[in-house]
Amino acid sequence: MSPSPPPEILVVIEVTARSVAQVGLEFEKVILEINHRIEYSPFKPPGDKIVLEVERSGFLKSADHPYHEFYRKKRDAYLAQCQAGMIHFRAPMFYDVKPPPNRDDPPPPPLFKNHPPEGITLVELGLIKVTAQFVARYGKEFWNALIDMYMFPHFRFLKCSDENFSYYQGLVVMYQRVLSPLHVGLDTDEALGEFFRYLQLEKLHENVGDLHALVYGLDCMDNDAFPHVVPSFSLCMFHAGLDEGYFQPECVVDAGLDEDYFQPECVVDAEAEAEAEADDTIPAYMFPVRIPLKELGIIKLTALFVARYGKNFLRALMMREVLNPHFDFLFFRWDSWPHYPSMEPAEIWSHVFNVTVYAYSNVIMPSKLANNVDYHWEDVVGYFFQSLQLEKLEEGVKAAMIDLHAFVAGVDYLAHIHEPYYSGIMSPPQRLSALIKNLQPTLQTHPGILVLLPMGRKTSDYPPLSSKSQCDLLENAFSPGIRPDELGVIKLTAQFVTMYGMSFLEALMKIAPTTEIDFLNLTHIRRKLFLGFVDVYYCILKTSTKVVKSGDHMAKAIELFFRCLQLNKVKNGVGTSVMELYAFMSGLEYFTCMDVTGYSAIMAGPERRSVMMNRLTQMDTGGGGLESLTLRTPLSFPSTFDGSVSPLEIGIIKLTAVFVARYGVRICKGLMKKVDMRPVLKFMEPSDECFHLYKVAVDAYSKVVNDSDDVDTETVVERYFQCLEMKDDLGDLYGFLEGIDLFAQMEDEKFSKEMGNHLVVHLYQYDETISLEPGRQKVDESASTLLEGTSRIKVCVPTVDGRKVIEIIVESWLLEKVASLKEKIAKMIQMQANELKLRRKSGRVLKEDKSLAHNDVEAGEILTLTWRISRWN
Repeated sequence: MSPSPPPEILVVIEVTARSVAQVGLEFEKVILEINHRIEYSPFKPPGDKIVLEVERSGFLKSADHPYHEFYRKKRDAYLAQCQAGMIHFRAPMFYDVKPPPNRDDPPPPPLFKNHPPEGITLVELGLIKVTAQFVARYGKEFWNALIDMYMFPHFRFLKCSDENFSYYQGLVVMYQRVLSPLHVGLDTDEALGEFFRYLQLEKLHENVGDLHALVYGLDCMDNDAFPHVVPSFSLCMFHAGLDEGYFQPECVVDAGLDEDYFQPECVVDAEAEAEAEADDTIPAYMFPVRIPLKELGIIKLTALFVARYGKNFLRALMMREVLNPHFDFLFFRWDSWPHYPSMEPAEIWSHVFNVTVYAYSNVIMPSKLANNVDYHWEDVVGYFFQSLQLEKLEEGVKAAMIDLHAFVAGVDYLAHIHEPYYSGIMSPPQRLSALIKNLQPTLQTHPGILVLLPMGRKTSDYPPLSSKSQCDLLENAFSPGIRPDELGVIKLTAQFVTMYGMSFLEALMKIAPTTEIDFLNLTHIRRKLFLGFVDVYYCILKTSTKVVKSGDHMAKAIELFFRCLQLNKVKNGVGTSVMELYAFMSGLEYFTCMDVTGYSAIMAGPERRSVMMNRLTQMDTGGGGLESLTLRTPLSFPSTFDGSVSPLEIGIIKLTAVFVARYGVRICKGLMKKVDMRPVLKFMEPSDECFHLYKVAVDAYSKVVNDSDDVDTETVVERYFQCLEMKDDLGDLYGFLEGIDLFAQMEDEKFSKEMGNHLVVHLYQYDETISLEPGRQKVDESASTLLEGTSRIKVCVPTVDGRKVIEIIVESWLLEKVASLKEKIAKMIQMQANELKLRRKSGRVLKEDKSLAHNDVEAGEILTLTWRISRWN
């Protein structure tokens, strides 16, 4: 039995066999004579393509060559087809070809979108699709090598004049949107060899099912058509009568040449693999594990969708299937030093899943939807399960099993070619025909797939890795003697700067007097301390994406910053204001203390709002008692409820969502194991009516906090239930959530609308509790006596101490233009007029070149002034 040649030699055999079949057997002598001259030439450039081909054509010299028998069978098969008139070889088509589209070029108009040309056969369609897939993956170099070979009618679609050329070009463009280009380590001969290895041109009509299986899943992953695109047909058509013997596997897999021609198609021999597992053929450093065919198919399909659609899809899937045992492998952390003998099967499979995701990610391109948190990911999850056909798999339907493995066949095949770590642990991919044969007579008798995982030791067996502390700058700059109010202002500023970037810092320095937030000055002694906190908070907070797109968003962030800060009250030592400041930051401080190495050694952990309240009450010497201390409602407290969900339930949902956003959905499995807490956490089940709110909260918080995989699940679950004890005091619970929740309301409009606070949602609307500024009132009253026929207008302006209402004397409603009014306001608040915006109560910005009347400003209406941050650098 002749061995299968490697891809680079297979290409030479393919060219030689077809050339000899075209010209005649005498052409072998001509080739040998030419090769002899080249071989004994005095000058042979090393690495030259012709020289390499000569070195690889030794199978012609002697019948004892290991690949001579393989070449002879290939040559005889082509000769027989030529004599029977089945194929007619032609010369290369240099005169009528067009290179594949460039990935950077704009896509051509879609032709035959998801519908093959009329009259095309399944063989032609499969060959066109496989060729387009390889061209999309390996690029113009592969295409040049392909057209450089002697062509015959199967590849006539490469000619521009062919009726199927446009369809082929459209497929290349579509696959280019799905497959990553291979630039590093590209060997054109190897790629061409793998191409012909899979096609098996001498028996193409027998392997039509294998052709379509290779592109079956890729046809469904095009961005522009998702989620409505479906394959042009189901592979079930190739095995519709599987149980009745309609599909005969022996017609596809022959004896002799075919058994070795494509090694991955060989039927799994359970007894042989069992013997291999028992003897010394498996290296001692490898751990063998046999995964059932159904479970491996689920793992591979999940890995394919995760590689394509990223973490947002993975989170949506895990939240939906938290109680489904088929997906238990998703809920384990990656272990760099696994000890497989001590792991349960699902944990071992999680390592197979992670390796598969990595391998597939190097083959398939991430979707343009992958980073869109706001996308309706339920559609993608629904399509995933439509492709999975889980119910049919559980019922043992063979067609569903075949379609599942065919869906991932294309990406899996390419991953085996160029991902040595993946191909080193995973059994070679099977052809559709071989898989069908392995499933006879019943699915339950399939032995599963053998996977060899590299052994490791327990993490505890290794010394701890030394790493640079993220708190080095903070530790060097921190002074134990700093006042609590000063420290609170620095921390809050650092949190907002971390969230909204250095542009927020620049805008803040422009608005706030340097004497009020003096630590922002470059030479101030507290400047390094402030930057130290920024470094630390970057470990927890993400940078806002909306603030870059909208100056109004930045202005709103600055105003919320001053509302939370209450700067004058904090600087004057008002106890409640300082307490509210620390309560606002408590949630973020908690995660910083827990997750940032060294932070808890510098800073004390956050206290509950009620604990700080009790301490203030005991310190109150005015005799007022608790009633004299009035606290504002946390901005995380929702403004409205529909009656079906209580404030306590909303608080628990938000707390859970924060932990899931921070530590991943993997912790949900640990939370649900607490049977006594199931009634409290029932909203985590997709069937519960509150699951929608829970999902909205997770999506919103995921835009604010960085995900962390550095803490084991048991520790996170323990921390969560410790925090859940705050449910006995809503002030503690919502105070803990306030800072992160405020940022989430700013980033996610859907979350803000359904679970937000009106003080954040309607920040610019005039509040009746805001009183007229006393100093301005006297000036306005005296001024009104000077001019006859003038009017007064009230404007609510932002300041570092919150919003104030001022009155300004203007000309008549018809004569006073908005630009003139802005100049008057700018002089009063000491800012530039071009840095301000005037809005009506509805939020609409007034047109500066129009009068108040033309802007529909009514008498008695209070206008709102906001900052124009977008004008600043």
